[in-house]
Amino acid sequence: MHEYPLENRFAFPSNDAAGAGASINLAPIRDGFVFHVLGDANSNEVDLKQALVKIAPELGTDLRSPSPNQWFWVGGADVSDSRLAEIQAEIPEQFVLADQTHGRLRMVLSGA
Repeated sequence: MHEYPLENRFAFPSNDAAGAGASINLAPIRDGFVFHVLGDANSNEVDLKQALVKIAPELGTDLRSPSPNQWFWVGGADVSDSRLAEIQAEIPEQFVLADQTHGRLRMVLSGA
């Protein structure tokens, strides 16, 4: 294989090529919660948001949908075990809530 010279190239341009001082930062968010919400076949995001506003308005309704009838409910507040139990007891039966806070990681992307 010595007759085929290898050319090593980086996936990202050097700082000089990207511009002086250009950088991208990726950092974990340590506080907050990630709840996985599963819905039945007839569930939708509008109904879920309405339920969350009634049950836990202080936590907001920031949802991410990875697939049909599934959402990640994320927020910046810490939620106690007792508060989570209250939310699980009050959520409509078409939804099921699972705490994924310690199994998922939220990230923040910053820079230019």
